[in-house]
Amino acid sequence: MARTDGRLGPDLKATSAECQATIAERIAAVRAAAGRGGMPPLPPPVGPNDPLPCGFARMNPGFVGGSGRPIPEIVQTLSDLARRPVIDKTGLSGMFDFTLKFAPETAGAAGPFARLPGATPPPPDPDAPNVFTAVQEQLGLRLESTRGPVEVVVIDKLEKPTLD
Repeated sequence: MARTDGRLGPDLKATSAECQATIAERIAAVRAAAGRGGMPPLPPPVGPNDPLPCGFARMNPGFVGGSGRPIPEIVQTLSDLARRPVIDKTGLSGMFDFTLKFAPETAGAAGPFARLPGATPPPPDPDAPNVFTAVQEQLGLRLESTRGPVEVVVIDKLEKPTLD
């Protein structure tokens, strides 16, 4: 947490009970449809400038937002933005709505920040702060660089598959 009083920033708020109920209903509908071997109805499409419906998230260069997101998902998003592992030490639980506006890095717009074909996101704010400052000012969280154990995968041998 960035603030000594433990308060969240202005752009990180607990998800409303109504939104949490909507998400629970949507999850139940997906499970019920899967049990019948079908798919639930798809929600209406959301444009890049439309408000986020309950339970949805959006990533554009210079903007990340979500509604009804658990802290582990927000932490993973921050890890993607920081391009390094982020470990949750907030002690927060539950679902949150958040928006984060920052100056995007121009190098390597890949992965979750690659532009979708045909999508024209709003232009990033040229006066926006870097992602580390934005997280502190807007979310009330602090990204702090430390050393610690990190899980890694080591591939010690690679072979072409054979037909047996």
